[in-house]
Amino acid sequence: ARPPLWQRWYLDAALLALAGLGWYGFESGRVLTGGAGEGGAMQVQPLFFLIPAAAMFAAGLVALRLFPLALQLLHSLFRRLLPVSLHLVFVQLSRSQRSYYPLMLLLIMTLGLGIFHASAARTMDRNESERLLYGNGADVVLQPVWEGEVQLFDEEGNYIPEDQPRDTVYTEPPQTPFENMPGVRSSARVLQLEGELSIAGKGLGKGKLMGIDNADFARSSWWRIDLYESAHPFTLLRWMGEYEQGAIISGMFAEKHGLKQGDLLQMTVQGTPIELVIAGISDYWPSLDPDTPFVVAHLDYLYEHIPLTPYALWLDMKDDAKAMPIVEHLRAQGIETSALSDARNEWKLRKLLPEREGTYGILSLGFIVSVAISFIGYLLFWVFSLARRTVQLGILRATGLMRGQLTLMLLLEQLLTTGLAIVLGLGIGRAASRLFIPFLQSGASGQVPPFVIVFDLKDTMHLLIIVVAMITVGGSLLIAQILKLRVHQAVKLGEER
Repeated sequence: ARPPLWQRWYLDAALLALAGLGWYGFESGRVLTGGAGEGGAMQVQPLFFLIPAAAMFAAGLVALRLFPLALQLLHSLFRRLLPVSLHLVFVQLSRSQRSYYPLMLLLIMTLGLGIFHASAARTMDRNESERLLYGNGADVVLQPVWEGEVQLFDEEGNYIPEDQPRDTVYTEPPQTPFENMPGVRSSARVLQLEGELSIAGKGLGKGKLMGIDNADFARSSWWRIDLYESAHPFTLLRWMGEYEQGAIISGMFAEKHGLKQGDLLQMTVQGTPIELVIAGISDYWPSLDPDTPFVVAHLDYLYEHIPLTPYALWLDMKDDAKAMPIVEHLRAQGIETSALSDARNEWKLRKLLPEREGTYGILSLGFIVSVAISFIGYLLFWVFSLARRTVQLGILRATGLMRGQLTLMLLLEQLLTTGLAIVLGLGIGRAASRLFIPFLQSGASGQVPPFVIVFDLKDTMHLLIIVVAMITVGGSLLIAQILKLRVHQAVKLGEER
């Protein structure tokens, strides 16, 4: 049979090249997928949907070009082993392969787009929420008000003029009100300051200093374990807890200056040098920028060297717990709140932004429509195909094939066409997701924490349920058609069916 027009003119190869050019445009930054919109929500450009769809369409056409070759290879390998009924399947497919192209291409496109849309929606959702949680450090970060007294006289009793810096002596709030805050699983004291880093008197520039209580920080902070390649974060905290002077430093800073565990480090904070021992190295740490040098040390050890300085409270909240009852609880205990950052509430507000609802609505609807079209297209194809082939099936029955052999033939035919198309659709959809979804990450150097592509098992299970339902309904139609087939009615000379 003469190949179709798109094969003779190699339109599949041309379209695949155009899709590759689009991918290169995303990779090089010449074509933008989108960016942060109002409120920080991600906005996606239409090209992000068009180019992957074109790539999947082209990949489907290329797969159909290879389909006859695969059939010939299978037939030649198992020719001597196949019974007559299964040999007829390969003959039927090789002679009328073009009639299966529309159904196979439909299944490849719809299932591929379904996987891509579902993965894109879940990937954007997870990465936006993780970016908020990492930047915040915990579910809620609360800054209580500390009472402070400005020092008007120095240590020698001399008056400090107003144009000169005056120290403030703070009084730490009582701890009892913080121990039974409503809706809080655990809390941790976290102090963040800036200081000058040095080794053996050699200045290494400025860095961030975080003071923590190990056990409380481990329970209260937000963690994404795959970020910590050198060691589990709890292992790093355990190493740090073995030394009073123990500290965790940023991987970028350690690599730049050739530092390793056990080396000594000095950090000058508020004019006071603090001696530290490197107990662990990590590229990431909650709320800290990996591109900025940071040091994590024991809070109580820091307070032995610097004056008492207000710290924040990082709170791990119970499910659906609100932050305002905490503020009211502390106020009733005589403690005011100067700042409150709730990553969960910020995430809820971003979900309500119109541009985000529009993007996610398109992706979710695309997944549902793709699955529905696959199911309907599959049923219509096989209903009309069986009706068209009634005479052929009747002749095969008249030549001596049993109903079981006919059923096996048609089921194998479904497996080699529909089954192959389903596998290709799922595979092409996942491949397109891995190729194009990483371009959603905002910023030239990527986001923090690193972008991750999400393939949710629920989406795959939904598709598998639909596929099983399709095959079950299709198999039922085949069996019903064969059972009601009457040779004397199907084969009538002079009548076209």
